[in-house]
Amino acid sequence: MSFGLQTPQSPIQFPTHPWQHLEALLSEPPANWSGRQWYVRADDSEACISSLFQTVLRGHETRAKGTIEFQFDEVESLEKAIMQLRKLFKVKVAAGGLVHNEEGAFLMISHRNVWTLPKGHVEKEEPVELAAVREVQEETGLQQVEMIGPLIVTYHTYFEKKKWVLKETHWYRMTADKSQALIPQLEESISEVAWKSKAEWIELSPYSFPLNRQIFEAEFAAQIDS
Repeated sequence: MSFGLQTPQSPIQFPTHPWQHLEALLSEPPANWSGRQWYVRADDSEACISSLFQTVLRGHETRAKGTIEFQFDEVESLEKAIMQLRKLFKVKVAAGGLVHNEEGAFLMISHRNVWTLPKGHVEKEEPVELAAVREVQEETGLQQVEMIGPLIVTYHTYFEKKKWVLKETHWYRMTADKSQALIPQLEESISEVAWKSKAEWIELSPYSFPLNRQIFEAEFAAQIDS
């Protein structure tokens, strides 16, 4: 079981459930959770955060494979929740890029048979922006990548080496020429790198990770706003 945190500031909304109904939502046997995704309305109260944390613990103990996305009405509520969760989780910082080419297609990688976006760990004392470019280049084989600017910060959790981890990932908009060779980083279990159109991404989105939907929603919202 893992969960993500987000604010609903995007043109695409998902049906949500009150956080008080988590127990009812997860009343099915854990074996039936695999691949399931729930969207839950959350707030920054101690009761809510405690419930979120206990839900994740329960999911881990039963080896459930579902994903819960907690949506906060306000950015301030999200930030307060993250401050509380930092006390409970080990925090790791990563960085990645939403790269588009001159035709408007987006750069995607197939990682363990799931289409997602290039990202990776930020090294000690490494500027986050430089880490984002480096990871894009390493995972995709691109040589020339132009940084545009910050896009969104996402949060998700997982269990690693007997510790709960809160992954804070900084995403940036970037551009690159499509004529460059694409070389997947095989040692990182990346089997394919390809340019995908917006329509192709929408078709892939149900089979991708929830945080990728947040990133694309932020990008599409920016296009609409402009």
